[in-house]
Amino acid sequence: MIQVFVIFALGILVVPTSSVGAEDASKRHDALEFKAAYGAFQTAQKQGNNVEMHEYAMEALRLGELIYGDEHQSTAALTMNAALAYPTDQYGRPGPSSLALMRKLVERYENLFGPNTAELIEPLLLLAEALAAQDFLRFDDESLAQARVRIESSEEALTRVSARLYSLVNRFDDEVDASIVLMRLSRLRVGDSEEMARSALERRRSVLGAAHPLTLSSRYFYANNFLKKSLLLNELKQLVVEDRLPPRLRFAALHQLSLIDKREPEKYAALLAQFQSGSESLSQAPIDYFPISKAQPKYPRKALNKGESGYVIVEFTVTELGSVEDIFIVKACVFNNKRKCLNRKTFNKSALAAAEKFRFIPRFVGGYPTRSVGVQNKITYELW
Repeated sequence: MIQVFVIFALGILVVPTSSVGAEDASKRHDALEFKAAYGAFQTAQKQGNNVEMHEYAMEALRLGELIYGDEHQSTAALTMNAALAYPTDQYGRPGPSSLALMRKLVERYENLFGPNTAELIEPLLLLAEALAAQDFLRFDDESLAQARVRIESSEEALTRVSARLYSLVNRFDDEVDASIVLMRLSRLRVGDSEEMARSALERRRSVLGAAHPLTLSSRYFYANNFLKKSLLLNELKQLVVEDRLPPRLRFAALHQLSLIDKREPEKYAALLAQFQSGSESLSQAPIDYFPISKAQPKYPRKALNKGESGYVIVEFTVTELGSVEDIFIVKACVFNNKRKCLNRKTFNKSALAAAEKFRFIPRFVGGYPTRSVGVQNKITYELW
């Protein structure tokens, strides 16, 4: 299968470097098994064999826990390897058992680096992806009430994780690219295709009900990413009269309507001003720009036929309207057969076309939308 998606990976694969003591036969046996499993993992990684990568990453983690213990830095690195190698479905969603692994990853990075460090961003993003996947799970022995509790509790946990990520990004904005983290988070709300987004919406509607805040949130993100302008306007107008629409999304919807509705812009501008004056909006309205829509880049046919992969880093300005302009290429890369980065323009046209369709809630300063200059985004092209 071919997957093309925007990747925002901040962590890298870390190879444990600690030596392993072998004072008795049992330890020597574990050490030899670990060496074999980790070697097989590295081989599978080079070959792009995702099934064996996962299998051997989990085996290396199991043996590493025996050898190093739970709190060693090598164990944390092995847990990251296993998390990055965890299999996903055709939509990029990790399976139900991934949640325990991602929570273990976050716990080990917290113990190693502390709860408020830049190193924690990638583990938290992986945990957020596992939590978001809970929406799509179905269990034969699960009642509707149990499914509702599971989805709501997962969403509450996802909200807490997202809040931690926003805090870390603001704190370490000189070390990480905020746009990358925010875009990766937005992907959880949108999905990688219209089919996936519609599936999430229908699942929430059937389990939680049409008026539930999570269902209304799904409607908002689905509308912004997949509905044409006239249909989008109608959907936004319906959403802003829903009492249980989350405040952040009500703010965004009113802002959109005040700018793009041709018949009653003054009406929505007044409602927006009224909303901004409320205490609730002051605590929940967005401060920095926030992505609400991303376009799926098209894989160039020539690159597809040649089996080429790579990435493009684009830079642009997020306008007061939330659209994107002044787009240009910062770096273009096409990998050769040794994974060496070559400066070629193979993916440039596709990346620029995708970036033109990005949409944001703009940054607000003093209650007014402002431009954000120098926003960067890495668009990765891989064949899986």
